[in-house]
Amino acid sequence: MMGAIYGPDGYFTGDVVSASSEALIWRMIPAGAGVYLFENDPPDFVSNRVAPDGTLIACPPVSPPWELRRFAAERAAMEEILAAEAAQARPLRELVDAMLIGQLAPAEPLARLNEIKLCIESARAHLVSIRATDDESSFDALMNHQA
Repeated sequence: MMGAIYGPDGYFTGDVVSASSEALIWRMIPAGAGVYLFENDPPDFVSNRVAPDGTLIACPPVSPPWELRRFAAERAAMEEILAAEAAQARPLRELVDAMLIGQLAPAEPLARLNEIKLCIESARAHLVSIRATDDESSFDALMNHQA
């Protein structure tokens, strides 16, 4: 028999004890702590806690710190910028090809290039806004406004 130790708040400590009987397991538990008994399959120590009546309660996932969420948003904005900049290659090549043979710039690649330029400017402005946030509430307000 095994037991997973949990604190007064019901969250697992990560410690597991093993003994031949429940009475022996309870002898190994520190004062103020509890034990969740199991045979083979231990509980998920991260996504569960123990209720006062001894049953497992699924815990909602913890939101990562706002700085990590801001970093992820910055990275996504940078990826958007890089993808748009890479998308400029074909229309730009078509414009240069036309110019090299003395033709006027074709309208379609020029329109695509201008559209891509607007996307890049928008993504750069969004990146600047993300980097300007200096606390969780301003970051959340920005991201909720964007949604």
